[in-house]
Amino acid sequence: MKTAFEKTLEVLEWPEWLRTIDEVAQSPMGRDFIASLVPGMWNAGVNQSYSRSIVELVTFLSEQQALPLTDLKDLSQLYKRMFRGGAISVSEFADLIRNQKGVLSLKAVLASCKCDELKKNFQNLDPLRDWCDMHFPLLDQHGEIADSASDDLRALRMLLKDLKKRIDEKLKEYMNDPHLGEILREDYVTIRDGRYVLPIKNNFKSRMPGIIHDVSKTESTFFIEPQAVVDLNNQLKVAEREIEIEIERILGEVVYRSKEVISFFELNQQHLALADYLQSCAKIISRWDRFCIAEESDSLSFDDLAHPLLSLQGKVVPNSLTWGEALILSGPNTGGKTVLLKSVGLALLFARAGIPVCANVAKVPASIKKVFAEMGDDQNLFEKLSTFSAHVSSLSRILKEAQRGDLVLIDEIATGTAPEEGQALARALLESFLFHGVRAFVTTHYGALKIMALADERCRVASMTYDTAKRLPLYKIVMDIPGESSALDAAERLGIPRDVLDRAKQLLGDDSKDLTKALKNLERSRKHFEDKLLESEEIKKRLQQKEKETARLRELAEEKLKELGREEAKELLKEFRNLKEQLSAKMLSLESGGEATEIFEKVSEESSKLRAIVREDAPFVPTKRGVMPEELKKGVVVEVAGLGLAQVEEDFTAATSGKSFLVVKVGEIKTRVGLDRVFEATREERNRFEQGRKSWLNVEKRKSTAALAEPKSQAGSFVCDVRGRSWEESRRKIDTALNQLTAGDYSSITIVHGHGTEVLKEKIRSYLKKERGEFKYRTGSWPGEGGDGVTIVETDR
Repeated sequence: MKTAFEKTLEVLEWPEWLRTIDEVAQSPMGRDFIASLVPGMWNAGVNQSYSRSIVELVTFLSEQQALPLTDLKDLSQLYKRMFRGGAISVSEFADLIRNQKGVLSLKAVLASCKCDELKKNFQNLDPLRDWCDMHFPLLDQHGEIADSASDDLRALRMLLKDLKKRIDEKLKEYMNDPHLGEILREDYVTIRDGRYVLPIKNNFKSRMPGIIHDVSKTESTFFIEPQAVVDLNNQLKVAEREIEIEIERILGEVVYRSKEVISFFELNQQHLALADYLQSCAKIISRWDRFCIAEESDSLSFDDLAHPLLSLQGKVVPNSLTWGEALILSGPNTGGKTVLLKSVGLALLFARAGIPVCANVAKVPASIKKVFAEMGDDQNLFEKLSTFSAHVSSLSRILKEAQRGDLVLIDEIATGTAPEEGQALARALLESFLFHGVRAFVTTHYGALKIMALADERCRVASMTYDTAKRLPLYKIVMDIPGESSALDAAERLGIPRDVLDRAKQLLGDDSKDLTKALKNLERSRKHFEDKLLESEEIKKRLQQKEKETARLRELAEEKLKELGREEAKELLKEFRNLKEQLSAKMLSLESGGEATEIFEKVSEESSKLRAIVREDAPFVPTKRGVMPEELKKGVVVEVAGLGLAQVEEDFTAATSGKSFLVVKVGEIKTRVGLDRVFEATREERNRFEQGRKSWLNVEKRKSTAALAEPKSQAGSFVCDVRGRSWEESRRKIDTALNQLTAGDYSSITIVHGHGTEVLKEKIRSYLKKERGEFKYRTGSWPGEGGDGVTIVETDR
């Protein structure tokens, strides 16, 4: 017999949810993972982490991306066999490599994406680099063991190729022999039992000495191995068997070397299964129009909750509800009570299985460990149980299994028997749940239970709305108001004759009539209040829209005034420039320009402030000043944009072309730079430059002393300037320089690449690391050596 919780999963359609995400899973281990999923199998922290990961994946998938999980296989049994030292086939080895390549691809995608929570869940994914480097080359692009796997295999395959060629040439001699043309059925060579044969007409088989290997169905053709190729075919079979033995030996070594990492293979497979599960959930959830991560709270609360499976089929009516201990929901038949009950149940199951909830907000108490649901209408003919008996039997199991803090969902509690007894049983059951600290959400048509909900402070009442004018359910919940069943309206809508309905109304008791009348009046008042509330909300929205429009017009007006101010400022700026030029000329004609200089600096400051106003009213912030031409003397330390600190190598002179260039030395590099890139270095920067230069000179001095003992003298550093070049041009120039370094022409190479967008610098260093490992490289080690704008390469000797 199923437990109450197992039955709950069925009635809440948990298996249907699993089937839904299984349909979009990509791997067999992902599907196995989904099939084994039971709410409550992880703790709250894991559930929260998985939910956040799924939400991140929804965004990831919306950007037309996906995790690389295709073509993966469940290798659990293979791992067990390999651990025991069992043999594997070439195809199984190919599957093993394919799965590990999937791990590497997943690792790469996660490293580049912005899914931080997802990355945390896969931080233990092991790339097994050493294993991959050793075993990936053993397999060729066709999924076969590569010739390079062993020298013996390469030699055997060359022999096999040679034998096939000799056999083919021998058989072609038969086919080209004009005397044998009449005995051949077709002009081709075929294979029978792994041996090369010729198709011979049956009436000429005696003219072809050899071994008959097969006969056609019509017996018109005999497949004969000519005697001249029997020995070659024998050698071919031996070579093929030797190749099989060599491949088995190679795979045996693979198994032996892999035993120590089997546990990592198994862990990686678990990660691949988890990734498939999380992505499958994200694919389905992306089709909802709302979702959220469940939060912890003292009470149950949902904002715009919807049924997750119905949301996939089309538009559903979302509902908002909140309660602490018990919620009693009433309302019309076919009004949406059962759907809402299941929506709440699935929301709790999702929260306890690390899945986002189909709502805008979901708050769930951490004390809820299990959810129990009883939907009634569970007649069991084999156990001779009526619908009522089956209902009560399920409630009995729930009473036994539910613990303090758990949630019980009951649709039409204690229905299916006499109303007076059913009402009493329903109330007693509800009181028992509350006494034992079990939360409850029940639906009912019982008036006594509605009255209890209004009187008991532990309970909250609610109803599903009903349009009395159209006699139709609206599928919307209203809190704190009990609802009427509207059973007679539903019966009329479903075709019950008018005279039967009129008689039913006559038979209703006075108490029932009064309660129904009171509920209708309450519903009418509620509807009137709701209409007024909607009307006030609409007015509020219109006022907010007008306020936004007013603010927008104000901003446009202010911007227009600013624009006019800027135009005026531009005219003033022109006048300031003219005035500065006049003052400059005046200063040059004066012997003592103290007063003129003071005026000039003041005008310059005001001019800069005005220029800031023209540039979108930016605040005036003084920047590093450029260096005056007369200050650029040999030995002066300056800052060069893109190269860092440098030392002036030659006194500045204006270029004949009209542009200004300065010769500077960055470390051992001399270069020309535009004057507009030269700025004043601070005292601290100059001190740091000198200290770095002294340290570097000491190191170089020690290197030179050590170099005296070497038989071969080397020149200084060679400058390889690749600024402004493409990567291909840069690589060719760097390779030429590296060849000179290898030949001993230089002691080191200084590659000047600058900063720019960092792309060229990263490509150069990646190339040196991955493809030119015979060299050491570093950045400029002191400010004047070029800093990060250069890469210095030295031989690794």
